[in-house]
Amino acid sequence: MNIQFFQAAMVVYLLAAAGYIAYIIAPEKKNRAVFSLVATVAGFLLHTAYFILRWSESSRIPITGFFEAINFLGMGIVLVFLIMEARYRIATWFVYASPRCPADGTSFSSFGKDR
Repeated sequence: MNIQFFQAAMVVYLLAAAGYIAYIIAPEKKNRAVFSLVATVAGFLLHTAYFILRWSESSRIPITGFFEAINFLGMGIVLVFLIMEARYRIATWFVYASPRCPADGTSFSSFGKDR
Protein backbone atom coordinates (compact mmCIF):
# COMPACT_ATOMS: atom_id res chain seq x y z
CA MET A 1 0.00 0.00 0.00
CA ASN A 2 2.76 2.44 0.87
CA ILE A 3 4.39 2.22 -2.55
CA GLN A 4 1.37 3.93 -4.18
CA PHE A 5 1.97 6.98 -2.00
CA PHE A 6 5.63 6.93 -3.00
CA GLN A 7 4.85 6.68 -6.72
CA ALA A 8 2.25 9.44 -6.48
CA ALA A 9 4.75 11.67 -4.65
CA MET A 10 7.34 11.14 -7.40
CA VAL A 11 4.82 12.06 -10.11
CA VAL A 12 3.79 15.20 -8.21
CA TYR A 13 7.45 16.16 -7.69
CA LEU A 14 8.01 15.82 -11.44
CA LEU A 15 5.02 18.07 -12.11
CA ALA A 16 6.41 20.61 -9.65
CA ALA A 17 9.82 20.48 -11.34
CA ALA A 18 8.23 21.03 -14.75
CA GLY A 19 6.27 23.97 -13.36
CA TYR A 20 9.40 25.56 -11.89
CA ILE A 21 11.27 25.10 -15.15
CA ALA A 22 8.36 26.71 -17.00
CA TYR A 23 8.47 29.56 -14.47
CA ILE A 24 12.17 30.12 -15.15
CA ILE A 25 11.47 30.27 -18.87
CA ALA A 26 8.61 32.77 -18.43
CA PRO A 27 8.98 34.46 -15.01
CA GLU A 28 6.19 36.94 -15.68
CA LYS A 29 3.63 34.15 -15.22
CA LYS A 30 3.53 33.88 -11.42
CA ASN A 31 0.76 31.26 -11.45
CA ARG A 32 3.30 28.64 -12.55
CA ALA A 33 5.35 29.23 -9.43
CA VAL A 34 2.23 29.05 -7.25
CA PHE A 35 1.15 25.81 -8.94
CA SER A 36 4.60 24.36 -8.44
CA LEU A 37 4.68 25.32 -4.77
CA VAL A 38 1.27 23.71 -4.20
CA ALA A 39 2.44 20.60 -6.08
CA THR A 40 5.60 20.50 -3.97
CA VAL A 41 3.60 20.67 -0.74
CA ALA A 42 1.27 17.94 -2.03
CA GLY A 43 4.24 15.80 -3.01
CA PHE A 44 5.81 16.31 0.40
CA LEU A 45 2.57 15.27 2.12
CA LEU A 46 2.37 12.14 -0.04
CA HIS A 47 6.02 11.41 0.65
CA THR A 48 5.42 11.82 4.39
CA ALA A 49 2.40 9.50 4.18
CA TYR A 50 4.61 6.93 2.45
CA PHE A 51 7.24 7.28 5.18
CA ILE A 52 4.70 6.90 8.01
CA LEU A 53 2.99 3.90 6.37
CA ARG A 54 6.35 2.29 5.70
CA TRP A 55 7.27 2.82 9.34
CA SER A 56 4.03 1.30 10.62
CA GLU A 57 4.23 -1.69 8.28
CA SER A 58 7.84 -2.54 9.06
CA SER A 59 7.76 -1.65 12.78
CA ARG A 60 11.11 0.14 12.51
CA ILE A 61 12.25 3.54 11.30
CA PRO A 62 12.57 3.29 7.52
CA ILE A 63 16.09 4.64 7.07
CA THR A 64 18.12 1.46 7.52
CA GLY A 65 18.14 0.27 3.90
CA PHE A 66 19.68 2.08 0.95
CA PHE A 67 16.33 2.71 -0.75
CA GLU A 68 14.82 4.01 2.49
CA ALA A 69 17.80 6.24 3.28
CA ILE A 70 17.70 7.84 -0.17
CA ASN A 71 13.97 8.45 0.20
CA PHE A 72 14.55 10.07 3.58
CA LEU A 73 17.25 12.25 2.02
CA GLY A 74 14.83 13.35 -0.71
CA MET A 75 12.17 14.14 1.85
CA GLY A 76 14.70 16.19 3.81
CA ILE A 77 15.70 18.14 0.69
CA VAL A 78 12.07 19.04 0.06
CA LEU A 79 11.54 20.04 3.69
CA VAL A 80 14.56 22.35 3.60
CA PHE A 81 13.26 23.90 0.37
CA LEU A 82 9.82 24.49 1.87
CA ILE A 83 11.35 26.16 4.92
CA MET A 84 13.56 28.36 2.73
CA GLU A 85 10.64 29.17 0.43
CA ALA A 86 8.53 30.26 3.40
CA ARG A 87 11.33 32.44 4.72
CA TYR A 88 12.84 34.01 1.57
CA ARG A 89 10.15 33.64 -1.13
CA ILE A 90 12.54 32.78 -3.98
CA ALA A 91 10.64 30.36 -6.18
CA THR A 92 13.49 29.30 -8.42
CA TRP A 93 15.50 27.51 -5.71
CA PHE A 94 13.57 24.30 -6.04
CA VAL A 95 14.50 23.93 -9.70
CA TYR A 96 17.87 22.64 -8.54
CA ALA A 97 16.49 20.25 -5.93
CA SER A 98 13.21 19.05 -7.43
CA PRO A 99 14.62 16.81 -10.16
CA ARG A 100 16.78 15.09 -7.54
CA CYS A 101 13.86 13.73 -5.52
CA PRO A 102 12.16 11.72 -8.28
CA ALA A 103 15.52 10.76 -9.78
CA ASP A 104 16.75 9.38 -6.47
CA GLY A 105 13.48 7.67 -5.73
CA THR A 106 13.02 5.99 -9.07
CA SER A 107 16.60 5.09 -9.89
CA PHE A 108 17.60 3.75 -6.49
CA SER A 109 14.38 1.81 -6.07
CA SER A 110 15.61 -0.66 -8.67
CA PHE A 111 18.67 -1.63 -6.60
CA GLY A 112 16.86 -3.99 -4.31
CA LYS A 113 13.63 -5.51 -3.22
CA ASP A 114 13.70 -3.34 -0.12
CA ARG A 115 10.13 -2.22 -0.69
